[in-house]
Amino acid sequence: SPIVDTGGTVVGYFGVHRDITGEKNLEQQLIHAQKMESIGLLAAGLAHEVGNPLTSISSLVQVIQRTTHDEFTQDKLELIKSQITRISKIIRDLVDFSRKSSYEVQLTDVNKCVRDSVEIVRVGKKSKGISFRVEFDNALPQLPLVPDQVEQVFINILINAVDAIHTRPEVAGRMRDGAITVVTRIADENLIVEIQDNGKGISEDARPKIFEPFYTTKKVGEGTGLGLWVSYGIIRSFQGTIEVDSEEGKGTKFTILLPMHPEL
Repeated sequence: SPIVDTGGTVVGYFGVHRDITGEKNLEQQLIHAQKMESIGLLAAGLAHEVGNPLTSISSLVQVIQRTTHDEFTQDKLELIKSQITRISKIIRDLVDFSRKSSYEVQLTDVNKCVRDSVEIVRVGKKSKGISFRVEFDNALPQLPLVPDQVEQVFINILINAVDAIHTRPEVAGRMRDGAITVVTRIADENLIVEIQDNGKGISEDARPKIFEPFYTTKKVGEGTGLGLWVSYGIIRSFQGTIEVDSEEGKGTKFTILLPMHPEL
Protein backbone atom coordinates (compact mmCIF):
# COMPACT_ATOMS: atom_id res chain seq x y z
CA SER A 1 0.00 0.00 0.00
CA PRO A 2 1.36 3.45 -0.87
CA ILE A 3 1.97 6.06 1.82
CA VAL A 4 1.18 9.64 0.75
CA ASP A 5 1.83 12.95 2.41
CA THR A 6 -0.65 15.78 2.85
CA GLY A 7 0.09 16.96 -0.67
CA GLY A 8 -0.79 13.62 -2.21
CA THR A 9 2.81 12.70 -3.03
CA VAL A 10 3.82 9.07 -2.54
CA VAL A 11 6.57 9.06 0.07
CA GLY A 12 6.75 5.34 0.78
CA TYR A 13 5.07 1.98 0.75
CA PHE A 14 3.71 -0.30 3.45
CA GLY A 15 3.76 -4.07 2.92
CA VAL A 16 3.19 -7.26 4.92
CA HIS A 17 5.26 -10.30 4.00
CA ARG A 18 4.68 -13.85 5.11
CA ASP A 19 7.20 -16.70 4.74
CA ILE A 20 5.36 -19.65 3.14
CA THR A 21 8.44 -21.88 2.76
CA GLY A 22 7.06 -24.33 5.33
CA GLU A 23 3.72 -24.55 3.56
CA LYS A 24 5.44 -25.11 0.21
CA ASN A 25 7.57 -27.90 1.69
CA LEU A 26 4.51 -29.61 3.18
CA GLU A 27 2.71 -29.29 -0.13
CA GLN A 28 5.61 -30.98 -1.94
CA GLN A 29 5.66 -33.78 0.67
CA LEU A 30 1.93 -34.33 0.19
CA ILE A 31 2.28 -34.47 -3.60
CA HIS A 32 5.18 -36.91 -3.26
CA ALA A 33 3.23 -39.13 -0.83
CA GLN A 34 0.21 -39.23 -3.15
CA LYS A 35 2.46 -40.10 -6.09
CA MET A 36 4.10 -42.92 -4.14
CA GLU A 37 0.71 -44.32 -3.10
CA SER A 38 -0.51 -44.36 -6.71
CA ILE A 39 2.66 -46.05 -7.91
CA GLY A 40 2.37 -48.60 -5.11
CA LEU A 41 -1.09 -49.64 -6.31
CA LEU A 42 0.19 -49.92 -9.87
CA ALA A 43 3.21 -51.90 -8.70
CA ALA A 44 1.06 -54.50 -6.95
CA GLY A 45 -0.83 -55.30 -10.14
CA LEU A 46 2.29 -55.21 -12.29
CA ALA A 47 4.18 -57.56 -9.98
CA HIS A 48 1.34 -60.09 -10.14
CA GLU A 49 1.00 -59.96 -13.93
CA VAL A 50 4.75 -60.22 -14.57
CA GLY A 51 5.48 -62.76 -11.84
CA ASN A 52 3.38 -65.59 -13.26
CA PRO A 53 4.87 -65.74 -16.79
CA LEU A 54 8.35 -65.17 -15.34
CA THR A 55 7.99 -68.32 -13.25
CA SER A 56 7.06 -70.28 -16.37
CA ILE A 57 10.07 -68.94 -18.28
CA SER A 58 12.40 -69.83 -15.41
CA SER A 59 11.03 -73.39 -15.30
CA LEU A 60 11.48 -73.83 -19.06
CA VAL A 61 15.08 -72.60 -18.87
CA GLN A 62 15.86 -75.17 -16.17
CA VAL A 63 14.28 -77.95 -18.25
CA ILE A 64 16.35 -77.03 -21.32
CA GLN A 65 19.51 -76.84 -19.22
CA ARG A 66 19.01 -80.41 -18.09
CA THR A 67 18.46 -81.68 -21.64
CA THR A 68 21.40 -80.06 -23.48
CA HIS A 69 25.17 -80.17 -23.08
CA ASP A 70 25.98 -77.71 -25.85
CA GLU A 71 28.37 -75.11 -24.39
CA PHE A 72 27.01 -72.22 -26.45
CA THR A 73 23.42 -73.02 -25.44
CA GLN A 74 24.39 -73.38 -21.79
CA ASP A 75 26.09 -69.96 -21.84
CA LYS A 76 23.00 -68.32 -23.31
CA LEU A 77 20.72 -70.06 -20.83
CA GLU A 78 22.88 -68.79 -17.96
CA LEU A 79 22.52 -65.29 -19.39
CA ILE A 80 18.73 -65.73 -19.46
CA LYS A 81 18.77 -66.98 -15.85
CA SER A 82 20.78 -63.96 -14.71
CA GLN A 83 18.25 -61.62 -16.33
CA ILE A 84 15.37 -63.56 -14.79
CA THR A 85 17.04 -63.15 -11.39
CA ARG A 86 17.32 -59.40 -11.98
CA ILE A 87 13.66 -59.11 -12.98
CA SER A 88 12.67 -61.19 -9.94
CA LYS A 89 14.53 -58.79 -7.66
CA ILE A 90 12.69 -55.86 -9.21
CA ILE A 91 9.38 -57.63 -8.64
CA ARG A 92 10.26 -58.42 -5.01
CA ASP A 93 11.11 -54.76 -4.42
CA LEU A 94 7.82 -53.72 -6.01
CA VAL A 95 5.84 -56.14 -3.86
CA ASP A 96 7.69 -55.14 -0.69
CA PHE A 97 6.81 -51.51 -1.32
CA SER A 98 3.23 -51.90 -2.49
CA ARG A 99 1.79 -54.32 0.04
CA LYS A 100 1.40 -53.96 3.77
CA SER A 101 4.19 -55.56 5.72
CA SER A 102 3.61 -59.12 6.89
CA TYR A 103 6.48 -58.80 9.36
CA GLU A 104 5.79 -58.41 13.07
CA VAL A 105 6.60 -55.07 14.65
CA GLN A 106 8.79 -55.48 17.73
CA LEU A 107 10.94 -53.37 20.01
CA THR A 108 14.15 -52.97 18.01
CA ASP A 109 17.71 -52.03 18.90
CA VAL A 110 18.58 -49.65 16.06
CA ASN A 111 22.29 -49.70 16.96
CA LYS A 112 22.33 -53.47 16.43
CA CYS A 113 20.57 -53.09 13.06
CA VAL A 114 23.17 -50.52 12.01
CA ARG A 115 26.06 -52.69 13.23
CA ASP A 116 24.76 -55.79 11.40
CA SER A 117 24.15 -53.79 8.20
CA VAL A 118 27.66 -52.33 8.23
CA GLU A 119 29.19 -55.79 8.75
CA ILE A 120 27.19 -57.20 5.82
CA VAL A 121 28.28 -54.43 3.44
CA ARG A 122 31.85 -54.30 4.76
CA VAL A 123 32.63 -57.87 3.59
CA GLY A 124 31.51 -57.15 0.01
CA LYS A 125 34.12 -57.21 -2.75
CA LYS A 126 33.48 -53.57 -3.67
CA SER A 127 34.05 -52.46 -0.05
CA LYS A 128 37.72 -53.46 -0.11
CA GLY A 129 39.81 -50.41 0.69
CA ILE A 130 36.88 -48.41 2.09
CA SER A 131 37.03 -47.51 5.78
CA PHE A 132 33.84 -47.75 7.81
CA ARG A 133 33.50 -45.67 10.98
CA VAL A 134 30.55 -45.98 13.35
CA GLU A 135 29.61 -43.72 16.26
CA PHE A 136 26.82 -45.08 18.43
CA ASP A 137 24.74 -43.27 21.01
CA ASN A 138 24.37 -46.06 23.58
CA ALA A 139 21.42 -44.28 25.20
CA LEU A 140 19.12 -44.89 22.22
CA PRO A 141 15.70 -46.29 23.19
CA GLN A 142 14.30 -49.36 21.48
CA LEU A 143 11.60 -48.49 18.94
CA PRO A 144 8.62 -50.48 17.59
CA LEU A 145 10.01 -51.41 14.15
CA VAL A 146 10.53 -54.39 11.87
CA PRO A 147 14.27 -55.20 12.22
CA ASP A 148 14.62 -56.90 8.81
CA GLN A 149 13.04 -53.96 7.01
CA VAL A 150 15.12 -51.38 8.87
CA GLU A 151 18.29 -53.33 8.04
CA GLN A 152 17.20 -53.39 4.40
CA VAL A 153 17.06 -49.57 4.43
CA PHE A 154 20.53 -49.26 5.97
CA ILE A 155 22.02 -51.83 3.57
CA ASN A 156 20.48 -50.11 0.52
CA ILE A 157 21.96 -46.74 1.50
CA LEU A 158 25.34 -48.22 2.45
CA ILE A 159 25.60 -50.07 -0.89
CA ASN A 160 24.80 -46.82 -2.69
CA ALA A 161 27.55 -45.13 -0.70
CA VAL A 162 30.05 -47.82 -1.74
CA ASP A 163 29.02 -47.42 -5.39
CA ALA A 164 29.31 -43.62 -5.13
CA ILE A 165 32.89 -43.95 -3.88
CA HIS A 166 33.80 -46.30 -6.73
CA THR A 167 32.40 -43.95 -9.38
CA ARG A 168 33.95 -40.71 -8.15
CA PRO A 169 36.68 -38.96 -10.20
CA GLU A 170 40.21 -40.25 -9.78
CA VAL A 171 42.98 -38.08 -8.45
CA ALA A 172 46.43 -38.37 -10.04
CA GLY A 173 45.38 -41.64 -11.65
CA ARG A 174 44.53 -43.30 -8.33
CA MET A 175 41.30 -43.53 -6.38
CA ARG A 176 41.23 -41.50 -3.19
CA ASP A 177 40.72 -43.37 0.06
CA GLY A 178 37.02 -44.04 0.48
CA ALA A 179 35.30 -43.50 3.81
CA ILE A 180 31.80 -44.12 5.11
CA THR A 181 30.68 -42.80 8.50
CA VAL A 182 27.55 -43.94 10.32
CA VAL A 183 26.30 -42.02 13.36
CA THR A 184 23.31 -42.65 15.63
CA ARG A 185 21.99 -39.96 17.95
CA ILE A 186 18.87 -38.37 19.43
CA ALA A 187 17.57 -34.90 18.52
CA ASP A 188 14.15 -33.21 18.75
CA GLU A 189 12.30 -36.35 19.88
CA ASN A 190 13.72 -38.28 16.90
CA LEU A 191 16.14 -41.16 16.73
CA ILE A 192 18.56 -40.21 13.97
CA VAL A 193 20.83 -42.35 11.82
CA GLU A 194 23.28 -40.51 9.57
CA ILE A 195 25.14 -42.32 6.77
CA GLN A 196 27.79 -40.16 5.12
CA ASP A 197 30.25 -40.98 2.31
CA ASN A 198 32.96 -39.11 0.45
CA GLY A 199 31.82 -40.36 -2.94
CA LYS A 200 30.99 -38.48 -6.12
CA GLY A 201 27.89 -36.80 -4.66
CA ILE A 202 24.50 -36.25 -6.28
CA SER A 203 23.92 -33.54 -8.85
CA GLU A 204 21.43 -30.80 -8.09
CA ASP A 205 19.19 -31.94 -10.95
CA ALA A 206 19.15 -35.56 -9.73
CA ARG A 207 18.49 -34.82 -6.05
CA PRO A 208 14.69 -34.34 -6.31
CA LYS A 209 14.34 -37.62 -8.26
CA ILE A 210 16.33 -40.10 -6.19
CA PHE A 211 13.30 -41.46 -4.32
CA GLU A 212 11.31 -41.99 -7.51
CA PRO A 213 10.92 -45.59 -8.76
CA PHE A 214 13.28 -46.81 -11.49
CA TYR A 215 15.37 -43.62 -11.33
CA THR A 216 19.06 -44.45 -11.20
CA THR A 217 22.33 -42.81 -12.20
CA LYS A 218 24.10 -46.18 -12.40
CA LYS A 219 24.99 -47.89 -15.65
CA VAL A 220 22.50 -50.23 -17.31
CA GLY A 221 22.41 -53.55 -15.47
CA GLU A 222 24.04 -52.18 -12.31
CA GLY A 223 20.97 -50.81 -10.57
CA THR A 224 17.18 -51.08 -10.70
CA GLY A 225 16.39 -47.65 -9.29
CA LEU A 226 14.16 -49.21 -6.63
CA GLY A 227 16.46 -49.34 -3.57
CA LEU A 228 15.86 -45.80 -2.31
CA TRP A 229 12.20 -45.92 -3.37
CA VAL A 230 11.61 -49.01 -1.23
CA SER A 231 13.69 -47.54 1.61
CA TYR A 232 11.62 -44.37 1.57
CA GLY A 233 8.41 -46.41 1.77
CA ILE A 234 9.69 -48.46 4.71
CA ILE A 235 10.74 -45.43 6.75
CA ARG A 236 7.46 -43.63 5.96
CA SER A 237 5.54 -46.69 7.22
CA PHE A 238 7.17 -46.09 10.62
CA GLN A 239 6.18 -42.38 10.49
CA GLY A 240 9.77 -41.37 9.82
CA THR A 241 11.48 -39.56 6.98
CA ILE A 242 14.73 -39.56 5.00
CA GLU A 243 16.65 -36.36 4.25
CA VAL A 244 19.51 -35.98 1.78
CA ASP A 245 22.37 -33.49 1.83
CA SER A 246 24.82 -33.82 -1.04
CA GLU A 247 27.41 -31.82 -2.91
CA GLU A 248 28.71 -32.99 -6.26
CA GLY A 249 32.32 -34.12 -6.02
CA LYS A 250 32.38 -34.07 -2.20
CA GLY A 251 29.96 -36.73 -1.00
CA THR A 252 26.48 -37.40 0.32
CA LYS A 253 24.80 -37.67 3.71
CA PHE A 254 21.53 -39.53 4.23
CA THR A 255 19.72 -38.68 7.47
CA ILE A 256 17.04 -41.11 8.64
CA LEU A 257 14.68 -39.73 11.28
CA LEU A 258 12.47 -42.08 13.30
CA PRO A 259 10.07 -40.62 15.90
CA MET A 260 10.71 -41.92 19.41
CA HIS A 261 7.03 -41.61 20.24
CA PRO A 262 5.16 -42.68 17.05
CA GLU A 263 1.41 -42.36 16.93
CA LEU A 264 -0.20 -45.78 17.35
